[in-house]
Amino acid sequence: MDIKKLTDAVRFREVAHDYRIEQRIPANKLMNAYFELNYCIGNLFKRSVVADDIEKDSEKILDLYCEALVPFFQVANHKKWTYLLLVSDEQQHELEGKWKTQSFAKIYLILQKLLNQSYFEHQPNAFQHAWHIFLKFGIVELGLPLNKVEERFLSLYGKNSTDS
Repeated sequence: MDIKKLTDAVRFREVAHDYRIEQRIPANKLMNAYFELNYCIGNLFKRSVVADDIEKDSEKILDLYCEALVPFFQVANHKKWTYLLLVSDEQQHELEGKWKTQSFAKIYLILQKLLNQSYFEHQPNAFQHAWHIFLKFGIVELGLPLNKVEERFLSLYGKNSTDS
């Protein structure tokens, strides 16, 4: 996955245009990105937990996964942590070889804890760990190939999309 290309695609994208005006001040930009990240991850996990067959629901789940990537990249861009998102081919193969977790709720709660540590305690390592867990969740539990994720993401949010 070309992280630079993906983070560049959302670098100047505003977080949630429909926030009340007082929420859109620059000081709230990072907070809003974390809020969006938590919200999008919640939507993804809810859909994944209630889906009778993840494979049959894979297109919607892929869209929700890509939607959650946007605020992940916005946080990384804002904090200048994009280097934390880089994953070598070796690390990607390690993630692909990990065992499948049965409890999506446990993964979700761990992600929330790490993201909150990242925000409230300014811990870049917690953000990176959350990123690796999120990637593993997509690859292993949801069965999403990273090349398909990148392709869909760029079609939805890339420079040529109508959303940009």
